[in-house]
Amino acid sequence: MTVRSTARRLAAVAATGVLAATGLAACGSPAHGPRPVAVACTLAMTTGDQGLAGLGHIGVVVVITNKSTHRCTLYGVPSVVPVAAGGAEGAAAAQTSEGYLGGSYPSVDQRNVLVLDPEGAASTIVEGSDVSSASSGPAPCASYVAVLVTVQVGQGAKGVAGITERLDAPLPGCTRLQVHPLVSGSSGHWTPPPAIGPG
Repeated sequence: MTVRSTARRLAAVAATGVLAATGLAACGSPAHGPRPVAVACTLAMTTGDQGLAGLGHIGVVVVITNKSTHRCTLYGVPSVVPVAAGGAEGAAAAQTSEGYLGGSYPSVDQRNVLVLDPEGAASTIVEGSDVSSASSGPAPCASYVAVLVTVQVGQGAKGVAGITERLDAPLPGCTRLQVHPLVSGSSGHWTPPPAIGPG
C-alpha cells in the first residue's frame, strides 16, 4: 500500500468519525458507479402516537423523517434504551419482529434496508408492559420517562453511522421493552402488499 493510498484511507476514517459525532451520517441516493460519493443526512426523530395500549401493553410510535435534500438509507432495526426519571438507563429493548401492539413484520431479509426520499418518513413501535411476569417476582416494576433511539444510516460502500436522539416517552417496564422493525410511513405498523391475482 502506498503512502498516498494510506493517507486517503485515514482521511475517510476521520471523516466518518466527524459525521457520527455531529449527528450526520454518510448516506445519499443510489449511485451509478463503483465509487458512490457520500453526503450528509439529516434526520428528525419525534414521537407519534403515544396512546397505544391493550391488555397491559403500552407503546409509543417513533417517527424518523428525512430532512435532507436527497435520499437517505436506514439499516436494520433501531436500538432503544429506556431512561428512568433519575437518569438511570434500563436494559436495551429487545429487537423483535412481532409484538402485541406492533403486530407481525416481514422477515429480517425483507426489512433490513429502507430508503427515504426527502421529507419521507419511517417509523417503529416501542412497547412495554405494566403487568409483572412470573419471573419478575414481587419487586416493583420499572417506570421510564424517555428513550434513547439510535438509527443506523449510511450508503453501502461508504459505511454506516448511528444517529441517536433522546425522546420523551412514558413507558412501563414490568417486562423488557420491545422495538420493532422500521416501516415506511408514520404509523409504525407494517401493511402487507396487496395480493396479486392470476394475470
